Parts: sequence; C-alpha cells; structure tokens
Amino acid sequence: MESNYTLDCIVFGESAGEIFPIEIASTKTVHTLKCMIKEEKKHVFHDVDTNNLKLWKVKNLLIDGAVQDNLKRHLEEEESLLPISELSEVFTELPEKNRLHIVVRVSPTGPVATDIPPFLTRRALYINKPTGAPSELAHPAQLARLQAKKEYLCNRPRDAAGPVPVTLLEPIFAEFVDDCKNYQPTAADSQFVRELSEEMCGFYTQEPMRMHKFRELFLRHGIELHADTIGSSQ
Repeated sequence: MESNYTLDCIVFGESAGEIFPIEIASTKTVHTLKCMIKEEKKHVFHDVDTNNLKLWKVKNLLIDGAVQDNLKRHLEEEESLLPISELSEVFTELPEKNRLHIVVRVSPTGPVATDIPPFLTRRALYINKPTGAPSELAHPAQLARLQAKKEYLCNRPRDAAGPVPVTLLEPIFAEFVDDCKNYQPTAADSQFVRELSEEMCGFYTQEPMRMHKFRELFLRHGIELHADTIGSSQ
C-alpha cells in the first residue's frame, strides 16, 4: 500500500539549520529520491551527476543531534542505499517526525591527487625561495641541490603553480596577444627567437652580463630597450 513520506534530509558538512524535507511516495525508488534532492539543492549539486549522489539512512537521530561527528559515524558504519531500492523497503515504518532520515554525500568521481603539496606547503616554498639572481640557479651545484627535491620553484612540475594569464598582468600584453593573431613572422623573427633562446639558456657569472646580452639581441633586431627599476630590481 502506498504511503506518502516526509523525509528530513541533510547534506553532509552542512549545519542542522540547513535540513530540508522531501515529500515522496513510499513506492518510489532511492534513485527518484536522489533526483528530487538534486532539484531541491540545485545550487549545491548543479554540476554533480545524480549517480554520484550517495544516500544513507539515519537511524534514531533527533534533528538537534545532526552534527557532523554523529553523521560521520552513520556513514562509516552503514552502507549507502541502493538506487533501485524502494523507499518502502528502506523505511518499513512511517518515518518519525523531528528526526533526521537521510544523509546526502557526493561520492568521489576519480582518484584524489596526492602528489602536489597542499596550498600551505607551496606557500612556504614560495616564501623560502632563493633570492639571488636567476643566473645563480643555473650553476650546476645549485641546480643539483634544487633537483634533489621532488618539487622546486620555476613552475616544475607544470601543475605545481597556476600561472596568471599574461593578458591580466598589463594591458600592453593583451594588445601583444591580439597582434600575434594577425602578424606573420619573418625569417628574421625566427632567427631572433632562436638566438634569444640559446643565449638566455647560457650560464652567466653575473646578472648584468645576461641583461646586457638580452638588450644587445633586441637592439640587433631593431628594438631598443631602456632599463628601469622596480623597487630594488632592475
């Protein structure tokens, strides 16, 4: 015989003040309940597939006791509900009022990344980064010391740092990107890029030597650069 259930539900991690009721027939399945929960909490689950929602039946827990520690115990001790189960099989008796009935949690959709250090670790690496000139890092002994660690600065590995789009750094960079879409590189441009790449990968005992070579290459290509100072950096 069909009955109408009022199931008080909570998303794991939310407070008791965010408990919400779902009105549903006892002949409906757990999967249907998932769909109704997703619709009710669409601001939370708008980009979550219904199949990735897991539901747990909560046993004998007053709404006032819906704190995270109590809910976590239910999740650890009980299996999640099967999507094909009818609610009349899950709740053999009419759900009691003023009690929590369902806990909702999103299941992981893939392996959790553990190789990249957390934010605070990366922040500490940034704060403690070397303060010398870039040329010093090219010295074999210094480079070997850095490579002994799994992760070191210079954005290696590539996903160790999220770069800021160059177009957000300075308006002229946005203009440069637009120009690149319409500009056809010449043979001289290609030669310049090759020379610049080779020279900047070289080892310089003093940073002014690298700066001089950098300006020299641009001047040879018809671009005159004027050095400026930002803080104590030139």
